Amino acid sequence: AFLNQHCGELVSVCEAYLAPIILSEKGAQNLNEELMVKHLHTLGVASLHCPAKVGKRTVLLVESVLTTRSEKLPGCQEELPASLPLSQFKANSMPTKVRAHGVITLGKLCLQHEDLIHKYLPVFAREIEEGKEVAVRNNVVVIMCDLCVRYTNMVDHYIPNISACLGDNEAIIREQTLIMLTNLLQDEFVKWKGSLFFRFMVALVDPVPAIARYVTMVLAQ
Repeated sequence: AFLNQHCGELVSVCEAYLAPIILSEKGAQNLNEELMVKHLHTLGVASLHCPAKVGKRTVLLVESVLTTRSEKLPGCQEELPASLPLSQFKANSMPTKVRAHGVITLGKLCLQHEDLIHKYLPVFAREIEEGKEVAVRNNVVVIMCDLCVRYTNMVDHYIPNISACLGDNEAIIREQTLIMLTNLLQDEFVKWKGSLFFRFMVALVDPVPAIARYVTMVLAQ
């Protein structure tokens, strides 16, 4: 009860800070990037301890960090919409660093709300395939793997999308994907099946020696 009350208050404080910036046409022009990141982070962490305090408005505020501004946001208090609110994150005026932290916060909201998983998993999967911002895509990989621990059966369908990142053009994404998938394999949340083993084999010849050595170690275990 203590955590639920005080984390609920934190959620409200974060919403009150974020809403004017996100809802205003020019709100992003003079934003304090570090404060935005801190409030998004706090919102995500606090929401884990008070899922009942997280409403549709909270979700759409975070979503609006990652896409074009929602005109429906101010009055949203009812249940989540029945249809997927967006098919892919869209570029907006928010800095990449803020958007990357927005992904992490949205992922934390998904951890406590199974209905959000159904809505956002396809969006996450499309983002890692087609997104242009490395930091955002990198954090999507992290979130999808975290969600696999909580909702293994639902995320398992998207393991091929995640493992495809082992062949990404960006070394940081290849390395992050390798580490996250290895953890899932070692904890038996993911099985060696389908294209996963093949993609690990291809990663044996990764142009970054440290990544190639890591794959060799994983396959030798």
